[in-house]
Amino acid sequence: MLSHPVPDAPIALTTDASDYAVGLTTTPSSTRTVEARVFDSVHSLSHPGQKASQRLVSSKYVWHGLKKDVREWAAGCMECQRAKIHRHVKAPLAVFEVPERRFDHVNVDIVGPLPPSRGFTHLLTMVDRTTRWPEAVPLASTTTADVARAFIDTWVSRFGTPSDLSSDRGSQFTSELWAEVARALGVRLHHTTAFHPQANGLCERFHRSMKAALRASLKDDSWTDRLPWVLLGLRTAPKEDLQSSSAELVFGQALRVPGDFIPEPTTPWVVSSQRPALLNKANAFKPVPTSQHGLPRAWIPTDLSTAQYVFIRHNAHRSPLKPPYDGPFRVMETGDKTFIVDVGGKPERITVDRLKPAHQALDQPVVLATAPRRGRHRPSDQAGCRKLQQTVFCCYLACAKTVSFIYYLFTQILDHLVYL
Repeated sequence: MLSHPVPDAPIALTTDASDYAVGLTTTPSSTRTVEARVFDSVHSLSHPGQKASQRLVSSKYVWHGLKKDVREWAAGCMECQRAKIHRHVKAPLAVFEVPERRFDHVNVDIVGPLPPSRGFTHLLTMVDRTTRWPEAVPLASTTTADVARAFIDTWVSRFGTPSDLSSDRGSQFTSELWAEVARALGVRLHHTTAFHPQANGLCERFHRSMKAALRASLKDDSWTDRLPWVLLGLRTAPKEDLQSSSAELVFGQALRVPGDFIPEPTTPWVVSSQRPALLNKANAFKPVPTSQHGLPRAWIPTDLSTAQYVFIRHNAHRSPLKPPYDGPFRVMETGDKTFIVDVGGKPERITVDRLKPAHQALDQPVVLATAPRRGRHRPSDQAGCRKLQQTVFCCYLACAKTVSFIYYLFTQILDHLVYL
């Protein structure tokens, strides 16, 4: 039997805690809820980290396995996982397969909006992966029909239909019309994951050089006048990895540009005699794989590959107090570079760089998040109808007051005329 530590207490509770007793025995489950409430009361104030939570709880409370419980609960706090960024996931860069033919694999993208110039506000850019030959077509609108027409009129008419076409997940490149055009041309479409411009790095690097050249040479907003000269300079500029320019790989010789001082010597030669040499030289050309400058240090959490639930980093513009992560969401399929995640009942392929494993507390079930809202906020139909009704009613009152005033003024004039 146990004795009460305070003999003078008005109430004493005595129980037998042995395994052979028939009375009430204490179980750890009754104190488990109390411990969790203690942790919630301390941790919910400022949501500190694991070590800080351990110090705060241990300074006021004591129980067996305190540090372990606090560490697990702090790691499983969904609010902390959704709001804190400890370290961004960086997967190692993958390598594109080198195409064997020129103009066989093309990357496309859209630049804009730009300052209006002759009615154009966007650019459709196209880059060949083998020769790095760039094309940029001004666009007045970015509808799928206009983009497809510009691609056919510019690229297909000059270099033929490519076998593969890579692009981001813009609405123009994921529409049914774009898929129908690609199916009619016999082109395989490849889409990058959302918020991952590295997958379309060939176009992004070309955009950087083109914009820098336009900014350096422009004196006003007439960028359409300078665009042909900028493209000529980029096409004739030698590239270190290719050891030549894009124009030399396309035409077999350097293009003549304004300002050439010494022309290349021209010697008479017979086409029939030089044809075998030209074919051998062309067949000896091997495409150069893309180079990687300044490789970032790769880091992937060890438990990401086995995680059942993940958080998705919100890379779009957000308010300062909005959590940077959305989730948790259920993982449907894992991979080296991408995961297929169930986002609001819809499977989406997401790059590993935007994912973070979701840790689950032992005593708390995982509550899946709803799909994040995409696009700009638009008022609901009911709110819009209510606002429209209020506007119409205000206009009706204003018109009624105006008509009443005109009627009153008209009656006063008639009375005055009758009096005269």
